[in-house]
Amino acid sequence: MRRNLGVFFIIVFLFISSYIVEGIGQRNGNKTIKIGFFPNITHGPALVAKHRRSFEEKLGPDISVEWIQFNDGPAVMEALFAKEIDLSYIGPGPGNTAYIKSNGEIKTLAGSTNGGAIILASKASGIKELKDLPGRTVSIPKAGSTQEVTLRGLLEENKLGEVEFIPAKNSDVQNLIAKNEVDAAFITEPWGSLIEEADIANLVLDNDKSYKEGNYPTTVLIGRQEYIDKEKEIVKTIIEENKEIIKDINDDKEKAKKDISVELEAITGKKISDKVLTKAFNRMKFTDEVKREDLKEMIDIFSKAGFGESNDMKNIIWKED
Repeated sequence: MRRNLGVFFIIVFLFISSYIVEGIGQRNGNKTIKIGFFPNITHGPALVAKHRRSFEEKLGPDISVEWIQFNDGPAVMEALFAKEIDLSYIGPGPGNTAYIKSNGEIKTLAGSTNGGAIILASKASGIKELKDLPGRTVSIPKAGSTQEVTLRGLLEENKLGEVEFIPAKNSDVQNLIAKNEVDAAFITEPWGSLIEEADIANLVLDNDKSYKEGNYPTTVLIGRQEYIDKEKEIVKTIIEENKEIIKDINDDKEKAKKDISVELEAITGKKISDKVLTKAFNRMKFTDEVKREDLKEMIDIFSKAGFGESNDMKNIIWKED
């Protein structure tokens, strides 16, 4: 009898323990989606979503969102290939490269931001216009970045010679320009406006005078096909909420600026002035739309520079079967 009673209590204990563990698991999220982003205003929708916990609210308590910060596209590509992240906000330059290198397994899911990058030159460089750039050093985030692709496109469009690209972190560019270690920089916001505010560089080309008059994708949302196939409903929810976030940003830019400012201050430890935020916002357009033709043009530019090519672009943008 005592033995049977002991067995009974063990079964009850195990049942209660499993119930508690299951409850904790549900509260903490039975599934986790890992999303990459950059600490740039051109990644505004990601920063707003992170600040407002927008994805978490839409996905519900059983799914957690882990945000992974990156500083350049190639690092995102490596993380995607290693399955360390599932989706990421990224520039279309490395996003396209990921599509090519993965044989179509990395897909573009949605747009995020168009424009938001400017060309600055150190005052000592003597560079005043785009035509002064050939033969000079220009900092970009990384080889293969969207800034490299679009500057190559600009130079080709204006029948100008080549520049020497110098990879550098956005946060280091102001110091490089101040020390005259690079002649110029093609840089995204808010870093461009911060350098302008420091009054150490001349504005060579504003966003609206840049590649395609600034109306080109600088940030898109991409993801692994394997993850998309496995968690299609989660991915669809993220895509739909990305669209809603962008609508909210465009409807109330003041609120969005405050949310982005809080996130960037938490990441960088520095508060960005409203003047810089406003100037940065005016240089970009937030949109969830992305066109295959725009991505194809960028790949064509890279192909001419000898960085590989892809003739099959019809499936680069994911569409539900």
